[in-house]
Amino acid sequence: SDVLNKVEVKSADEENKRVFYTQLYHSFLHPKNVTSSGGTFRAARDENTVREASELGEDFEYYNGWTTWDDYRKYPLFSILEPKKYENMVKSLVDLYDTRGSYVQWGEGYWPSPTVRNEFNGAVILDAYAKGFTDFDARKALQGMAVDADNFSVSDGEISGKLERAFSAYFTMKLAEMLGDEETYNKYMA
Repeated sequence: SDVLNKVEVKSADEENKRVFYTQLYHSFLHPKNVTSSGGTFRAARDENTVREASELGEDFEYYNGWTTWDDYRKYPLFSILEPKKYENMVKSLVDLYDTRGSYVQWGEGYWPSPTVRNEFNGAVILDAYAKGFTDFDARKALQGMAVDADNFSVSDGEISGKLERAFSAYFTMKLAEMLGDEETYNKYMA
């Protein structure tokens, strides 16, 4: 309810307010903070390693339960309403590039909470970096985003998939531009 109280809708239409607040509530169901009360977590696709949240920063909490293929559009709202949680979500996404091993588009293998698909993580990371949330390894993020773009699977004749693949390359291109990495920028610009 703390998050819902951060937004005040002034309208006489109670039904519209109910719909708005229900959707706002739904937006915050995922991802989930999967950090234990003792400050430890098991990262995505790394079930056997117990890590200290503090290794990723003071007040860090590890998030998981990604559906960024579909809900990447909601994260700018998190940056406004819950900036610290948003920063931790972004750090968790960047950390995923270390723990996932080989590229996965689908939520296969071990995840601390249910995960579906996560190929648009780059949209969230790029948005964060552009807004000044830079307390993460941007080079590691760029490398991971490039792997995402290079391995985005589409079938022949699948127009929507080809557009999504181009969108994935765009995130990589824009972060490369912001970091001054001309070689990576040119590769993904093509």
